[in-house]
Amino acid sequence: MTRTGWERERRTHFDEIVLDYDRVRPEYPAEMFEDAIAYAGGNKALEIGAGTGKATGPFLQAGFLRPHSRTPRWKMAATI
Repeated sequence: MTRTGWERERRTHFDEIVLDYDRVRPEYPAEMFEDAIAYAGGNKALEIGAGTGKATGPFLQAGFLRPHSRTPRWKMAATI
């Protein structure tokens, strides 16, 4: 097996740098939300891999009910 440096022992890496990650991660383009919202046809969303919630705000601003956000990293979820 080829090691990449991101094996199981590094799975908590982003918990260690969550605030920096949130600060430097770019926002998603508005067009992506326009397409997703048009496709959804309602006001409910399931956000899987929510991370620090970069996508949560635009869905709320579009009138969605509080999205059900899921992420395996509790320190990232705490920033949502």
